[in-house]
Amino acid sequence: MRFSVVKSTRLSRDMSACNRIGSASRDAVTGRDVGIHHFPEAGFEAIREDGAWSLHVHRSLDALETLEPAWRRLTSADGAPFQTYSWNLAWYRYFASGEGIPLIFETRKNGVTAAILPCYFEERSIRLAGDQAGGHQDVIALENEAVDAALNLSMGWLKGEAKRSDFHFEKLSREGLLFRSLQQSVGSRGETLKFEEVRSFIQTVALKGGFEGFLVAQSRESQQDLREVMIRLEREAPAARVVKLRDFQVRVDDLANAAAFHIEHFRKRGVSPFLDQRLFHFLGEIAKDPDVGFQLSCLTNQGDILAVDFGFLRAGRYYSYLAASDETFARLEPGKCLLVKRINSWSKVDGVHALEFPVGDDGYPEGLFADSVCEVRSIRLMPRDLRNRARHLRLESNQQVRRFARSALEKTAILPR
Repeated sequence: MRFSVVKSTRLSRDMSACNRIGSASRDAVTGRDVGIHHFPEAGFEAIREDGAWSLHVHRSLDALETLEPAWRRLTSADGAPFQTYSWNLAWYRYFASGEGIPLIFETRKNGVTAAILPCYFEERSIRLAGDQAGGHQDVIALENEAVDAALNLSMGWLKGEAKRSDFHFEKLSREGLLFRSLQQSVGSRGETLKFEEVRSFIQTVALKGGFEGFLVAQSRESQQDLREVMIRLEREAPAARVVKLRDFQVRVDDLANAAAFHIEHFRKRGVSPFLDQRLFHFLGEIAKDPDVGFQLSCLTNQGDILAVDFGFLRAGRYYSYLAASDETFARLEPGKCLLVKRINSWSKVDGVHALEFPVGDDGYPEGLFADSVCEVRSIRLMPRDLRNRARHLRLESNQQVRRFARSALEKTAILPR
């Protein structure tokens, strides 16, 4: 089964524009500076030691490739796709370039790799690789002890090699090893300032034995809504069907058609991420590794695409990544139908027990049958010196002002509670 060709040449035009923009120093989509970075002078590998533990800081793709066996060994079997080796290697290839990138902190115990903290340098912050392209970024490790050692050694390196910089860990899940370790005061982090704030939310939907089991767990109102949606689809679009491709089934033209559809029908604030052609090539590369679990799905009707969903299936959990639907067919609620029509296959064939959606994701309404909503947090770490104390105070003051402003708006009913 192949996707129908989208009747639009916008993707090729947008890709040509991105080719022209690519040589510039500012990303046309995000507005961020790319390819130009300033970093303290140092060799390709810096080493710090603390007893049996040692820290090795790598700054090249060659070094990253040598870490592949250790990376795959340390990737948790139930970890998110955004922590896999292939995801990060592809991200570094397509999104990290210029001086000082990549910046990978490898922690060894008695000479054996025990933790990997994949980062990159932007402006004056050291950030987790892929934090603007995915979610659930985390340290690559299997034991809490290794994570604690990695953080302590990395902060020691920061104080010695890059005092004017900080660690900015964005999109940390409460379930992750890095987040849990950061909630504790360990070793040299007593000399570290920490600033934390909620960055976004993830809604989780539990699957309970296929569609009927899922349906029973919903409220009576939701059950009725779902049944009416599916009846309407069968009545008004009986030829509608779901095409689901994964791994090596995904061809270049499939990805191109789906990306063109996303560009044309993206409804969130801003523009479709596919306007940056690097995302197209990035997804094409990671689709080759089954460990990442890439899936491309669409709902079609007589040759027309009604909805698309780019996502990842790993360790019994499906992560919706990007989605869009054609508002021309809004009455059919194609995004919801695409989700519902896959539930039986996910549950009975793939063993999926939970679905994850970014709150407010285009194509899936906020709060869609969510069993729970979890916070995704952003945490900054910086050496405790006079300059950083002033900076930390400014961050906390700004956060407090935003809280007061939101509270005032809620009280006047301008914003929902």
